[in-house]
Amino acid sequence: MTSPRDPSLHPTIGFDPLSILDRVFSRSNPRIKLGTVDLSCSFVVVDIRHHNHPIIYFSPHFTKLTGYRKEEVLGRNCRFLQSPASQMVSMGQRPNSVSDCAAFYLKNHVAADKECQTIITNYRKDGTEFRNQVTIIPL
Repeated sequence: MTSPRDPSLHPTIGFDPLSILDRVFSRSNPRIKLGTVDLSCSFVVVDIRHHNHPIIYFSPHFTKLTGYRKEEVLGRNCRFLQSPASQMVSMGQRPNSVSDCAAFYLKNHVAADKECQTIITNYRKDGTEFRNQVTIIPL
């Protein structure tokens, strides 16, 4: 089972999602070129200040893509998408769907506060897999 969700971490998100998108596009010296990103895209915002990087916001399209409802997502780490719901893994464990190389790459870039992008396999609530282009932009 993944780490318990704690929606009380962020009872209100306290920001405008469009302002976050504006910050993403107006950042100086972008390493990763992004195409069109708006609220019709699937994305999440996590709080890097907490050790488990809980999701504090997600776009409406995220629920369409994954099948998860708001109360099933807020406060969780994105790791819950890395295994079918019937095979959840614990914090510190890495499921078979994420390669050592991808896990190392993501972890090191997050720790260094650097932009990164890779493709991993994730799973919808119904257990079907999808390829997810993960892009991390520290703000």
